[in-house]
Amino acid sequence: MPANQIERLLRDFYAGKLSADDIEARLEVEVREEDFRNICNSALEGLAKRTLNLPMLVERRAMAQERRIVPETVARFFETGAREVSLPLTALPNIPRAFRVGRLPVGLYEQGRAKAWRLPPLARSYDRLCFDRSALDADARLEWITPGHPLFEAVRRQVWDQKLQELHRRRDLRLAELARQRALSLQGVERIGVALVLPHPERNSPATNNLKTDRETERKAIAAVIAYEQARGCKIKDVQDQNLGFDLRSLHPVTGENRLIEVKVIGAATGTIFLSPNERRMSDERRDLYWLYIVTQCDTAPKLEEPIKDPARFPWHEVKKVEHYRLDVNAMTQPMELRAEPPPYGGQPA
Repeated sequence: MPANQIERLLRDFYAGKLSADDIEARLEVEVREEDFRNICNSALEGLAKRTLNLPMLVERRAMAQERRIVPETVARFFETGAREVSLPLTALPNIPRAFRVGRLPVGLYEQGRAKAWRLPPLARSYDRLCFDRSALDADARLEWITPGHPLFEAVRRQVWDQKLQELHRRRDLRLAELARQRALSLQGVERIGVALVLPHPERNSPATNNLKTDRETERKAIAAVIAYEQARGCKIKDVQDQNLGFDLRSLHPVTGENRLIEVKVIGAATGTIFLSPNERRMSDERRDLYWLYIVTQCDTAPKLEEPIKDPARFPWHEVKKVEHYRLDVNAMTQPMELRAEPPPYGGQPA
């Protein structure tokens, strides 16, 4: 039966002009095998007459999968935005990316009353939130938050307004500084202090030595990984200079498998590798695509170890070090006194 006749039958059915029995009587219930074969052959013949750019479709699908907004990204943005707008969140135990919400700030309700607001009004309160739909099975009281939800959009717009005001404030301060600089004149130079810059005292220790960048060693490791992926028939793109949290993007043109590859280098047969905060965040958020390729023995003959999918599942240890100490001194109005001798360079205070 042609499509236009089926549409007319459905319209008459919803209008009450036909019953279910009338529609069933007009439809052909039994389909002959010969008719089914003719339909299939006709469809295949139509596809054969058209040019289908399959590699382009595979690449577009892979890029869409990579750019998909995952719950981890939404949760991280909301947590950061909540701190900016003073929205209290308390993590719920045993449920990842789920929170109990405190009292909503007045600024969020003002966003909901703005003229440009086209979403449902904000609720008086929100008890429990989650960003992963699967978490709803663990607690029926959870409310699923995604882009487009009134609370999410209120937080996003409030953060936008605050950041915009901050940028305007900094711009005005900078313009005022530039205006004052027009009245500057060259005077006598007075030496205020002298700084002596020395190499790090632990620069040759194993922990610090691994953090040094060796361009030649990295080049060998990247070449080994590219050769491995090309042998698999993949299309490789080097994205090291884009700061995406991974080094290579590998796409298989037939299967459509997309790998976000982070390459780590070890000069010897064994050693320690590190992930930057950006790499760690990317491995957490794109566990379905993120791969870790470790190349060992780069000082002699580089050897690619077995590629590791989803490296976030391993027990990574967070490394924290003190970068500097701060001391507020009002040297213009109060004398500054040294109460202890400074420790020797690279040593510890007594």
